[in-house]
Amino acid sequence: MNQQKPFVAYRKHNSNRVVGMFLESTELRFCRSMDEHGFVFAPYDDESETILFPINESEVMVEELALHESITTSKIGSNEVGKKKHIQLVEKAIEEIESSNLQKIVVSRKEVMPSSNFKAEEVFQKLLSKYQNALVYCWYHPSVGLWMGASPETLCKVTSGRLITIALAGTQKHLEGQEVKWGAKEIEEQQMVTDYIVEAVRNKVDELEVGATHTVKAGNLLHLKTRIEGDLKSQSPLKDIVSELHPTPAVCGLPKNDAQTFLKNKEGYNRKFYTGYLGELNYDGIEGSRRDSHLFVNLRCMEFVDEQVCIYVGGGITADSDAQKEWEETVNKTLTIKSVL
Repeated sequence: MNQQKPFVAYRKHNSNRVVGMFLESTELRFCRSMDEHGFVFAPYDDESETILFPINESEVMVEELALHESITTSKIGSNEVGKKKHIQLVEKAIEEIESSNLQKIVVSRKEVMPSSNFKAEEVFQKLLSKYQNALVYCWYHPSVGLWMGASPETLCKVTSGRLITIALAGTQKHLEGQEVKWGAKEIEEQQMVTDYIVEAVRNKVDELEVGATHTVKAGNLLHLKTRIEGDLKSQSPLKDIVSELHPTPAVCGLPKNDAQTFLKNKEGYNRKFYTGYLGELNYDGIEGSRRDSHLFVNLRCMEFVDEQVCIYVGGGITADSDAQKEWEETVNKTLTIKSVL
């Protein structure tokens, strides 16, 4: 980073291996066909270009993870700045849902904090230590900037010709020792995402399987998760699958085009790479077999700009949403990132 050369370092969920890709060239390269080999970093806006770190132009290093147990994270208070604005946005989304054919809108916000004493390697180590069940990454390009995050959500995975994708929605705070109970709003939200993904991939795979929905823990939060998979048909290129899935209803809404129009008009800021996707594209020889791909939705992430850190966070709104509770959910989600800063 001091040399202003592009790199990414990451560890996939439930793995003990950190992969690093280091590039000499600072030229911005883009992924257009999804037949390329390397690491991709895609913005939320599906009309903007996806950045590619080509694997054949990178020095690749793989290390077994060995973190000191003494790494600690601290608790940090919530920030009330932006509360009124976000609650108003949620209320507008609920009104839109009640007066249209929209079923769900995922609204988000950006919170800015000072980061003058920030050290990238320390924050990355803390993320690795704290979030075992997430893709933890540190990504840098001098023309774009530095992004870090810990995402619990797979967009899609292709391994040995088999497509695996995940519906992840519904959020509540993890409370030690308490029985987990899900409300109607969260169950409905999760079902919407599952149904959308099933329809999106139904004609692209053989022997479609939809797993049972269960609760998963990601940092201090709980989510509902459903695994969807099948054997990829030979005439189904990855580019078509990704364009169908991204952005999923878990980060945008349903129907997708109507939700995107609402967000473009009402959200009031540029999400950039938040709720985009990132990960391995057609890898050969690092992990898995030839032409394996594993892409993650870019959630629980932060961007570093001019000694400030921008934390991006959002939540799914349905007709049953409560604006105050939706604000509190975004506050809980920011604690994932704030605890390591």
